[in-house]
Amino acid sequence: MTRALIVLLVLLSSRAALAACAENVPAGATKPTLVEKIEPRGKAGDLVHLEIAVRHLAGETATLPADLAKLANGEVRVADDGTFGRGEVPKSAPVPGDPASATTILKVPFVVLSTALQRKTFTIPAVRVIVLRKGGGDLSVCTAEHAIAIDQPTANTPDPAVRPNPPSLPQRTRDERAEAIANAVVFSTLGALTVAALLWWWRRRPVEAPPPPPPTPSWKLAIEAITRARRDFMSGAIDTKLFYDRISDAVRAHLGDRYGFDGLESTTDEILSRLRRLPTPSFPFGEVEKLLSECDLVKFANYRPETDEANATADLAESVVRATTHPLALRPYDPRPREASA
Repeated sequence: MTRALIVLLVLLSSRAALAACAENVPAGATKPTLVEKIEPRGKAGDLVHLEIAVRHLAGETATLPADLAKLANGEVRVADDGTFGRGEVPKSAPVPGDPASATTILKVPFVVLSTALQRKTFTIPAVRVIVLRKGGGDLSVCTAEHAIAIDQPTANTPDPAVRPNPPSLPQRTRDERAEAIANAVVFSTLGALTVAALLWWWRRRPVEAPPPPPPTPSWKLAIEAITRARRDFMSGAIDTKLFYDRISDAVRAHLGDRYGFDGLESTTDEILSRLRRLPTPSFPFGEVEKLLSECDLVKFANYRPETDEANATADLAESVVRATTHPLALRPYDPRPREASA
């Protein structure tokens, strides 16, 4: 009996503490405005949130009492969902168009432990909102009381009668293993067909022919021709006139290909005239003139030099070919560096 009386007194004191919400607005302070929103209907045991939009002065902070979750009011209680007592300050946002004001959103979770089978209306008590002022101190305002209709989550009919079982329905058993095998077969077949199509396309695609090998450079052909002519001359396969003729043709063909003219169809004077106009100070013009002149003497004047002279002519021909192969033999002459150094 004594224990029951103590529990009753605690409940009554908790109810009185929650219901008694007294506002405290100091003189000269601006009272904040509250916009409250709550669902008008809920179920027993579910959370019902009271959303409070507090509009206050910029620089102030709106919050809820730290002991709000400890208060109880019979069947209507404040739920402890972990948002109270952690020391976190709700975030405020400035009011658009009014920089002197700010808005803070507060949410209070309530739970109604209704034992009534039928729908019943309960009253959500007033909640105290604390506003921490910018210059120090605080003020408190209270929300309004709200009525909310509560239903039971399982049934709303007292003493429901037993109902017969519903008619049976045909059932279809799903064989997941057979379905997985069928899917695997389908996807494997599609994959094989896709691979086969790609292979067929790959084999029938137009393939570009490989590019032809680059032509043999003229200097290499000239060196090979001079080497063969020297070998044939030393072995006695050709006479002196044919030897000089092949040496001359090898050098003429190389010079014509190198500098852009037909060396085999040009006379010695025409070749020298073209080479004389080249803007290249490193070009061995004297050696070319000497080589072509010696070849012309043998070809047209029936001059018969000795074997040593023929070897020297072949060496001179190789020297001319190698000298005109170097990139400096084609570089334009630029007098500006020489003038700057002078």
